Amino acid sequence: MARLIADKSGNLYGTTSQGGSFAGQSLAGTAFELTPPTVSGGAWGETILWDFGNSLTEDGFDPAAPLLMDSSGNLFGTTLRGGLYGWGSGAGGTLFELPAGGAAAE
Repeated sequence: MARLIADKSGNLYGTTSQGGSFAGQSLAGTAFELTPPTVSGGAWGETILWDFGNSLTEDGFDPAAPLLMDSSGNLFGTTLRGGLYGWGSGAGGTLFELPAGGAAAE
């Protein structure tokens, strides 16, 4: 897991280089959001923002670097492997954007 980043509301964002819905197909990985508890001592919420490694797309896999966030809340990151030129050899990589409150765009 890469270093976490926080937004102004205290939500935390990060990536995992393995796991997720497509973990059996490749190294896979996820981008996630953690939301603070609404009551003291309560549980944190977790939302998977994107599952990497879907072999039907070129979204890449193994997002090991920390995310970056712009002033609008859009998240940006990279994957170490996969993408348009990386599926056969396991090399390659991608640059991705996770729009604030929306689906991923590459």
